[in-house]
Amino acid sequence: MYRASIALLALLIGWGLASSGASGRDPCPGLPLSERPCVARSELTVNDTHAVRYAVSATESEGVAQILQLVQQSALEEHWAFLPEAGLWIETGLNENATLQVSEVEVDTDYLVALVSHFPRINLYHFHPAGLGADGTIPVGTPLSEVAASDREAVTGAFPGSADMLATFEITWMLEEAEADAEVRHFVISEFGIVEFGPTEAGRRELGAARHQPQAYNHFDLVMVASVRLGSYNVGRLFDEHRDFAVGELIAQLCQQISSPEYRMGYSPMIVRPSWIHDVAVSSTSF
Repeated sequence: MYRASIALLALLIGWGLASSGASGRDPCPGLPLSERPCVARSELTVNDTHAVRYAVSATESEGVAQILQLVQQSALEEHWAFLPEAGLWIETGLNENATLQVSEVEVDTDYLVALVSHFPRINLYHFHPAGLGADGTIPVGTPLSEVAASDREAVTGAFPGSADMLATFEITWMLEEAEADAEVRHFVISEFGIVEFGPTEAGRRELGAARHQPQAYNHFDLVMVASVRLGSYNVGRLFDEHRDFAVGELIAQLCQQISSPEYRMGYSPMIVRPSWIHDVAVSSTSF
């Protein structure tokens, strides 16, 4: 669920917060003003207090590696914006909560609006904790024939939820409303790797045209397709028909099933290189 507001679009540059410390030095230079004081950290972490907003200076691949560790360590999700031009990760999550089967996080879209007015590229990341819906974690190379029937549903944790997909449409409309030229990309990290998801260029054009008539765009149909493809019947059928596949191959096939000319999902099982996001070759990642 995303909070929809354009109120912070009017915020200009500067930080000037008490969190800058006794030295008066800005801990998060170049970032727009925030309702929460900015605090610099050395590593990404889950922050469910919301008293401050954490920022981490790291490359994209370094941050992704840290998130992969949190996947194994945290029951709560978190959300960040990576700013390539600044080499900075800034926390954008709100209201983190979890049960034994479900974990979720909201996104501070007020602050995201402020970010898109300052930075030309923003990559949004959140993660799904490992082991949800399964008896332990499932290595991505595991043959489907070795995955217990009771654990099959856990593989769908590699994918964005319906609310995550709907948020990509809302953010696209938000960018249109703000007349922002920023490129915003969406990623979810799980124990299985990374899935990039979001409207294609054609999908963004259709969304822009339907900005004042959201009911005219078939975004709910796109979400429904994903829900059906990730449903127990289709996932179970693929498990039964492709028992020699590895779990990663199943995830890639599901990405292809969900993708369309308007909306794409692409999968990468491992992230190692600093430039992985731009040079990894996955058949369904042509956005």
